[in-house]
Amino acid sequence: MTTTNDDAIPPPACTLPEAEFQRRTIEIRQDIARRVTATYELKEGLAFCLPLTDASLAEAEAFVELEQRCCGFADFAIRRDEPNSSLWVEIRGPQDTKAFFRHLLRRAVAAP
Repeated sequence: MTTTNDDAIPPPACTLPEAEFQRRTIEIRQDIARRVTATYELKEGLAFCLPLTDASLAEAEAFVELEQRCCGFADFAIRRDEPNSSLWVEIRGPQDTKAFFRHLLRRAVAAP
């Protein structure tokens, strides 16, 4: 019996056109990426930390809402860490999800 890759899961990919992806990268940079205080690798993804403020909570919620529209392959969660005054955004998904979002955050931080 031979097997084919017809059932292979494609790597995570943004469904936005390139121009929209560029605009979204700038938005992430302006809204979130510069405030990230730490990242943590999860088994199936990535988490990043923000200071726990009303503004960062609103930004995290907006980030998750927008990312869910174009990154249907990923699951998002926002967790409050009250004792440490931290807010964690967790992103989980199929293989390469971690690398995809690490690249997106890095690209957003490095954008002019």
